[in-house]
Amino acid sequence: MKMKISIDKSTLFKALDRVSKVLSSKTIIPILSEILVIANEEGLSLTGGDGTVFLRTKIPADDFQLISPGSVAIPGKRFLEVVKKAKDVVDLSAEGQTTEIKSGRSKFEMVGMDPAEYPEFEEELGKTVRITGQTLKELVSKTSFATYTEEDAPILTGLRLRSIDNEIEVTGTDRHRLSKTSGKSEEGFDFETVVGAAALNELIKILPDKEVISISLFRGKFIVKSESFVFLSRVLEGAYPDVDRITPTNFESVATVKTQDFIEALQGVNIFAREKKGLVKMSVGDEIELRSESDEGKANEFVGVQELSGKEFMVAFNANFALSALKTIETEEVAINYTGRMSPIVFKGVGNETDTHLILPYRISEGK
Repeated sequence: MKMKISIDKSTLFKALDRVSKVLSSKTIIPILSEILVIANEEGLSLTGGDGTVFLRTKIPADDFQLISPGSVAIPGKRFLEVVKKAKDVVDLSAEGQTTEIKSGRSKFEMVGMDPAEYPEFEEELGKTVRITGQTLKELVSKTSFATYTEEDAPILTGLRLRSIDNEIEVTGTDRHRLSKTSGKSEEGFDFETVVGAAALNELIKILPDKEVISISLFRGKFIVKSESFVFLSRVLEGAYPDVDRITPTNFESVATVKTQDFIEALQGVNIFAREKKGLVKMSVGDEIELRSESDEGKANEFVGVQELSGKEFMVAFNANFALSALKTIETEEVAINYTGRMSPIVFKGVGNETDTHLILPYRISEGK
Protein backbone atom coordinates (compact mmCIF):
# COMPACT_ATOMS: atom_id res chain seq x y z
CA MET A 1 0.00 0.00 0.00
CA LYS A 2 1.24 3.49 -0.84
CA MET A 3 1.80 5.70 2.22
CA LYS A 4 0.53 9.21 1.62
CA ILE A 5 0.36 12.30 3.83
CA SER A 6 0.07 16.08 3.51
CA ILE A 7 1.71 18.28 6.13
CA ASP A 8 2.72 21.86 6.83
CA LYS A 9 6.38 22.42 5.91
CA SER A 10 7.33 24.06 9.24
CA THR A 11 5.79 21.22 11.29
CA LEU A 12 7.67 18.57 9.33
CA PHE A 13 10.93 20.51 9.23
CA LYS A 14 10.95 21.07 13.01
CA ALA A 15 10.56 17.33 13.64
CA LEU A 16 13.12 16.40 10.98
CA ASP A 17 15.67 18.89 12.26
CA ARG A 18 15.34 17.41 15.76
CA VAL A 19 15.81 13.81 14.58
CA SER A 20 18.66 14.57 12.17
CA LYS A 21 20.85 15.75 15.06
CA VAL A 22 21.41 12.15 16.17
CA LEU A 23 22.28 10.83 12.71
CA SER A 24 25.89 9.87 12.01
CA SER A 25 27.54 10.62 8.67
CA LYS A 26 30.08 7.81 9.23
CA THR A 27 27.83 4.91 10.20
CA ILE A 28 28.91 1.45 9.09
CA ILE A 29 25.28 0.33 9.14
CA PRO A 30 23.65 1.83 6.00
CA ILE A 31 20.08 1.83 7.37
CA LEU A 32 21.21 4.21 10.15
CA SER A 33 21.78 6.97 7.60
CA GLU A 34 18.01 6.85 7.00
CA ILE A 35 15.09 8.33 8.92
CA LEU A 36 12.23 5.94 9.55
CA VAL A 37 8.83 7.52 8.87
CA ILE A 38 5.65 5.84 10.11
CA ALA A 39 2.21 7.33 9.44
CA ASN A 40 -1.00 5.96 10.96
CA GLU A 41 -4.12 7.04 12.79
CA GLU A 42 -2.13 7.65 15.99
CA GLY A 43 0.13 10.23 14.36
CA LEU A 44 3.32 10.63 12.37
CA SER A 45 6.59 9.40 13.90
CA LEU A 46 10.14 10.02 12.69
CA THR A 47 13.02 7.98 14.07
CA GLY A 48 16.77 8.48 13.64
CA GLY A 49 19.88 7.20 15.35
CA ASP A 50 23.55 6.30 15.08
CA GLY A 51 23.49 2.86 16.71
CA THR A 52 24.18 4.19 20.20
CA VAL A 53 21.65 7.01 20.42
CA PHE A 54 18.15 7.03 18.94
CA LEU A 55 15.44 9.68 18.88
CA ARG A 56 11.80 9.29 17.92
CA THR A 57 9.69 12.40 17.60
CA LYS A 58 5.95 12.31 17.18
CA ILE A 59 3.60 14.64 15.33
CA PRO A 60 -0.02 14.43 16.56
CA ALA A 61 -2.67 13.18 14.13
CA ASP A 62 -4.37 16.60 14.22
CA ASP A 63 -1.23 18.29 12.83
CA PHE A 64 -1.15 16.56 9.43
CA GLN A 65 -3.50 14.93 6.91
CA LEU A 66 -3.28 11.16 6.71
CA ILE A 67 -4.41 9.96 3.29
CA SER A 68 -3.14 6.41 3.61
CA PRO A 69 -0.97 4.83 6.36
CA GLY A 70 2.38 3.15 5.92
CA SER A 71 6.10 3.37 6.59
CA VAL A 72 9.24 4.23 4.67
CA ALA A 73 12.97 4.77 5.30
CA ILE A 74 14.32 7.96 3.69
CA PRO A 75 17.98 9.17 3.44
CA GLY A 76 18.03 11.48 6.46
CA LYS A 77 20.33 14.37 5.58
CA ARG A 78 18.93 14.68 2.05
CA PHE A 79 15.37 14.50 3.36
CA LEU A 80 16.09 17.46 5.65
CA GLU A 81 17.56 19.49 2.77
CA VAL A 82 14.53 18.84 0.57
CA VAL A 83 12.00 19.81 3.25
CA LYS A 84 14.01 22.92 4.12
CA LYS A 85 13.60 24.08 0.50
CA ALA A 86 9.89 23.25 0.40
CA LYS A 87 7.04 25.76 0.30
CA ASP A 88 4.12 25.94 2.70
CA VAL A 89 2.71 22.42 2.28
CA VAL A 90 4.55 19.14 1.72
CA ASP A 91 2.84 16.19 0.02
CA LEU A 92 4.70 12.96 0.68
CA SER A 93 3.89 9.61 -0.89
CA ALA A 94 5.91 6.43 -0.66
CA GLU A 95 5.63 3.02 -2.27
CA GLY A 96 8.18 0.32 -1.64
CA GLN A 97 11.51 2.07 -1.10
CA THR A 98 10.76 5.10 -3.28
CA THR A 99 9.48 8.36 -1.81
CA GLU A 100 8.06 11.26 -3.78
CA ILE A 101 7.91 14.71 -2.21
CA LYS A 102 5.95 17.56 -3.78
CA SER A 103 5.72 21.15 -2.62
CA GLY A 104 4.30 23.82 -4.88
CA ARG A 105 5.77 23.13 -8.33
CA SER A 106 8.82 21.38 -6.87
CA LYS A 107 9.07 17.61 -7.04
CA PHE A 108 11.71 15.32 -5.54
CA GLU A 109 12.13 11.56 -5.64
CA MET A 110 14.33 9.63 -3.24
CA VAL A 111 15.23 5.96 -2.97
CA GLY A 112 15.69 4.61 0.53
CA MET A 113 15.93 1.21 2.15
CA ASP A 114 13.45 -1.36 3.43
CA PRO A 115 11.90 0.09 6.64
CA ALA A 116 11.70 -3.45 8.03
CA GLU A 117 15.51 -3.40 8.33
CA TYR A 118 15.42 -0.49 10.78
CA PRO A 119 16.44 -1.50 14.36
CA GLU A 120 13.60 -2.04 16.80
CA PHE A 121 12.95 1.06 18.89
CA GLU A 122 12.31 0.06 22.50
CA GLU A 123 10.53 2.82 24.35
CA GLU A 124 9.05 0.79 27.16
CA LEU A 125 9.29 2.58 30.48
CA GLY A 126 9.54 0.74 33.77
CA LYS A 127 10.15 2.73 36.93
CA THR A 128 10.66 6.40 36.16
CA VAL A 129 12.22 9.52 37.61
CA ARG A 130 10.37 12.73 36.78
CA ILE A 131 12.31 15.96 36.45
CA THR A 132 11.89 19.26 34.63
CA GLY A 133 13.71 19.73 31.34
CA GLN A 134 15.37 22.86 32.70
CA THR A 135 16.81 20.97 35.67
CA LEU A 136 18.33 18.25 33.49
CA LYS A 137 19.75 20.91 31.15
CA GLU A 138 21.51 22.60 34.06
CA LEU A 139 22.86 19.33 35.47
CA VAL A 140 24.41 18.32 32.14
CA SER A 141 25.76 21.76 31.17
CA LYS A 142 27.45 22.19 34.56
CA THR A 143 29.33 18.88 34.32
CA SER A 144 29.78 17.63 30.74
CA PHE A 145 32.78 19.89 30.01
CA ALA A 146 34.81 17.94 32.59
CA THR A 147 34.47 14.57 30.81
CA TYR A 148 37.19 12.84 28.79
CA THR A 149 37.08 13.20 25.01
CA GLU A 150 39.29 10.32 23.83
CA GLU A 151 37.98 6.81 23.16
CA ASP A 152 40.80 4.96 24.98
CA ALA A 153 38.84 5.34 28.25
CA PRO A 154 35.16 5.11 27.18
CA ILE A 155 33.70 5.21 30.70
CA LEU A 156 35.22 8.67 31.25
CA THR A 157 33.46 10.05 28.17
CA GLY A 158 30.21 9.69 30.09
CA LEU A 159 28.42 11.39 32.94
CA ARG A 160 27.53 9.42 36.03
CA LEU A 161 23.87 9.92 36.93
CA ARG A 162 22.80 8.83 40.37
CA SER A 163 19.25 9.14 41.73
CA ILE A 164 18.76 8.92 45.49
CA ASP A 165 15.79 10.11 47.56
CA ASN A 166 14.21 12.35 44.89
CA GLU A 167 17.52 13.97 43.99
CA ILE A 168 19.61 13.42 40.86
CA GLU A 169 23.36 13.89 41.11
CA VAL A 170 25.45 14.22 37.92
CA THR A 171 29.25 13.90 37.83
CA GLY A 172 31.82 14.29 35.07
CA THR A 173 35.57 13.67 35.28
CA ASP A 174 38.62 13.08 33.09
CA ARG A 175 40.79 12.12 36.10
CA HIS A 176 42.43 15.58 36.10
CA ARG A 177 39.30 17.52 37.01
CA LEU A 178 35.83 16.79 38.28
CA SER A 179 32.52 18.62 38.25
CA LYS A 180 29.52 17.50 40.26
CA THR A 181 26.06 18.95 40.81
CA SER A 182 22.59 17.83 41.82
CA GLY A 183 18.95 18.76 41.40
CA LYS A 184 15.54 17.78 42.72
CA SER A 185 13.23 15.31 41.01
CA GLU A 186 9.48 15.20 41.57
CA GLU A 187 9.31 11.44 42.06
CA GLY A 188 11.43 8.48 41.17
CA PHE A 189 13.50 5.45 42.04
CA ASP A 190 17.12 5.01 43.08
CA PHE A 191 19.56 4.20 40.31
CA GLU A 192 23.14 4.77 39.15
CA THR A 193 24.31 4.68 35.53
CA VAL A 194 26.78 6.29 33.12
CA VAL A 195 25.58 7.87 29.86
CA GLY A 196 27.73 9.40 27.11
CA ALA A 197 28.22 13.14 27.59
CA ALA A 198 27.99 13.75 23.84
CA ALA A 199 24.58 12.08 23.74
CA LEU A 200 23.32 14.08 26.71
CA ASN A 201 24.58 17.32 25.18
CA GLU A 202 22.46 16.58 22.10
CA LEU A 203 19.49 15.77 24.32
CA ILE A 204 19.56 19.04 26.24
CA LYS A 205 19.39 21.00 22.97
CA ILE A 206 15.82 19.79 22.44
CA LEU A 207 14.54 19.54 26.01
CA PRO A 208 11.52 21.73 26.83
CA ASP A 209 12.39 23.88 29.86
CA LYS A 210 9.11 23.80 31.76
CA GLU A 211 7.84 20.36 30.80
CA VAL A 212 8.30 17.51 33.26
CA ILE A 213 10.07 14.62 31.52
CA SER A 214 10.38 10.96 32.50
CA ILE A 215 13.72 9.15 32.86
CA SER A 216 13.93 5.37 32.88
CA LEU A 217 16.43 2.51 32.51
CA PHE A 218 15.45 -0.50 30.42
CA ARG A 219 17.66 -3.33 29.12
CA GLY A 220 20.88 -1.36 29.31
CA LYS A 221 19.33 1.75 27.78
CA PHE A 222 18.77 5.22 29.22
CA ILE A 223 15.37 6.51 28.11
CA VAL A 224 13.98 10.04 28.32
CA LYS A 225 10.37 10.66 27.35
CA SER A 226 8.64 13.99 26.80
CA GLU A 227 5.28 14.84 25.29
CA SER A 228 6.78 15.12 21.79
CA PHE A 229 9.75 12.75 21.65
CA VAL A 230 11.49 9.70 23.09
CA PHE A 231 15.28 9.72 23.46
CA LEU A 232 17.18 6.48 23.91
CA SER A 233 20.90 5.94 24.56
CA ARG A 234 22.92 2.87 25.48
CA VAL A 235 24.54 3.19 28.88
CA LEU A 236 28.32 2.92 29.15
CA GLU A 237 29.77 -0.21 30.72
CA GLY A 238 32.77 -0.29 33.03
CA ALA A 239 33.89 0.80 36.48
CA TYR A 240 33.46 4.53 37.05
CA PRO A 241 36.19 6.14 39.23
CA ASP A 242 35.47 6.37 42.96
CA VAL A 243 34.94 10.11 42.76
CA ASP A 244 33.32 10.32 46.18
CA ARG A 245 36.51 9.07 47.83
CA ILE A 246 38.80 11.57 46.08
CA THR A 247 36.63 14.64 46.74
CA PRO A 248 37.98 16.52 49.81
CA THR A 249 35.59 17.59 52.53
CA ASN A 250 38.06 19.16 54.99
CA PHE A 251 40.24 22.10 53.97
CA GLU A 252 43.34 23.79 55.38
CA SER A 253 42.36 27.17 53.92
CA VAL A 254 39.38 28.75 52.21
CA ALA A 255 39.62 32.02 50.25
CA THR A 256 36.53 33.83 49.04
CA VAL A 257 36.70 36.10 45.97
CA LYS A 258 34.34 37.83 43.57
CA THR A 259 33.57 35.29 40.85
CA GLN A 260 33.71 37.67 37.88
CA ASP A 261 36.91 39.35 39.10
CA PHE A 262 38.59 35.97 39.42
CA ILE A 263 37.43 34.90 35.92
CA GLU A 264 38.77 38.09 34.34
CA ALA A 265 42.13 37.76 36.09
CA LEU A 266 42.46 34.13 34.98
CA GLN A 267 41.62 35.11 31.40
CA GLY A 268 44.44 37.65 31.54
CA VAL A 269 47.18 35.26 32.70
CA ASN A 270 45.87 32.55 30.39
CA ILE A 271 47.12 34.59 27.42
CA PHE A 272 50.61 33.29 28.24
CA ALA A 273 49.57 30.10 30.03
CA ARG A 274 48.12 28.43 26.92
CA GLU A 275 51.54 27.35 25.64
CA LYS A 276 52.38 25.74 29.00
CA LYS A 277 49.32 23.48 29.25
CA GLY A 278 47.41 26.27 30.94
CA LEU A 279 49.87 26.41 33.86
CA VAL A 280 49.05 29.24 36.24
CA LYS A 281 50.63 29.77 39.66
CA MET A 282 48.42 31.27 42.35
CA SER A 283 49.56 32.80 45.65
CA VAL A 284 46.82 33.53 48.18
CA GLY A 285 47.19 35.87 51.14
CA ASP A 286 45.73 39.32 51.73
CA GLU A 287 45.14 39.27 47.98
CA ILE A 288 45.48 36.71 45.19
CA GLU A 289 48.37 36.95 42.73
CA LEU A 290 48.14 34.92 39.52
CA ARG A 291 51.27 34.37 37.39
CA SER A 292 52.00 32.76 34.05
CA GLU A 293 54.81 32.83 31.51
CA SER A 294 55.82 31.55 28.09
CA ASP A 295 58.67 32.04 25.62
CA GLU A 296 56.94 35.23 24.47
CA GLY A 297 56.39 36.88 27.84
CA LYS A 298 54.69 36.66 31.20
CA ALA A 299 51.65 37.99 33.02
CA ASN A 300 50.64 38.97 36.54
CA GLU A 301 47.08 39.60 37.70
CA PHE A 302 45.75 40.48 41.16
CA VAL A 303 42.35 39.81 42.73
CA GLY A 304 41.06 41.10 46.05
CA VAL A 305 40.27 38.50 48.72
CA GLN A 306 36.91 38.96 50.43
CA GLU A 307 37.79 36.58 53.25
CA LEU A 308 40.56 34.10 54.07
CA SER A 309 40.21 31.41 56.72
CA GLY A 310 43.31 29.34 57.45
CA LYS A 311 46.87 29.97 56.34
CA GLU A 312 48.24 31.60 53.19
CA PHE A 313 48.97 29.15 50.37
CA MET A 314 50.35 28.73 46.87
CA VAL A 315 49.19 26.27 44.21
CA ALA A 316 49.56 25.74 40.44
CA PHE A 317 46.74 24.54 38.21
CA ASN A 318 45.33 24.51 34.67
CA ALA A 319 43.69 27.87 33.93
CA ASN A 320 41.52 26.41 31.16
CA PHE A 321 40.07 23.82 33.53
CA ALA A 322 39.39 26.49 36.15
CA LEU A 323 37.73 28.85 33.66
CA SER A 324 35.42 26.11 32.34
CA ALA A 325 34.26 25.44 35.89
CA LEU A 326 34.00 29.05 37.04
CA LYS A 327 31.80 30.00 34.07
CA THR A 328 29.11 27.62 35.37
CA ILE A 329 29.08 29.22 38.83
CA GLU A 330 26.14 31.58 39.13
CA THR A 331 26.86 33.02 42.59
CA GLU A 332 28.50 36.43 43.07
CA GLU A 333 31.35 34.95 45.09
CA VAL A 334 33.36 31.74 44.78
CA ALA A 335 35.20 29.86 47.52
CA ILE A 336 38.67 28.50 46.69
CA ASN A 337 39.22 25.48 48.95
CA TYR A 338 42.81 24.33 49.59
CA THR A 339 43.92 21.03 51.12
CA GLY A 340 47.64 20.94 50.24
CA ARG A 341 49.99 21.61 47.33
CA MET A 342 49.42 18.20 45.73
CA SER A 343 45.81 17.74 46.80
CA PRO A 344 42.83 18.74 44.67
CA ILE A 345 41.80 22.38 44.71
CA VAL A 346 38.03 22.80 44.96
CA PHE A 347 35.89 25.68 43.66
CA LYS A 348 32.39 26.15 45.07
CA GLY A 349 29.91 28.97 44.66
CA VAL A 350 29.34 30.71 48.00
CA GLY A 351 25.85 29.81 49.16
CA ASN A 352 25.54 26.96 46.65
CA GLU A 353 26.18 23.57 48.23
CA THR A 354 25.15 21.50 45.21
CA ASP A 355 27.95 22.40 42.75
CA THR A 356 31.52 21.18 43.27
CA HIS A 357 34.43 21.68 40.85
CA LEU A 358 37.71 19.93 41.56
CA ILE A 359 41.07 20.33 39.77
CA LEU A 360 44.25 18.38 40.41
CA PRO A 361 47.22 20.77 40.84
CA TYR A 362 50.48 20.81 38.90
CA ARG A 363 53.63 19.79 40.74
CA ILE A 364 55.94 22.79 41.19
CA SER A 365 59.14 23.37 43.16
CA GLU A 366 58.92 24.86 46.62
CA GLY A 367 59.14 28.65 46.66
CA LYS A 368 58.52 29.06 42.92
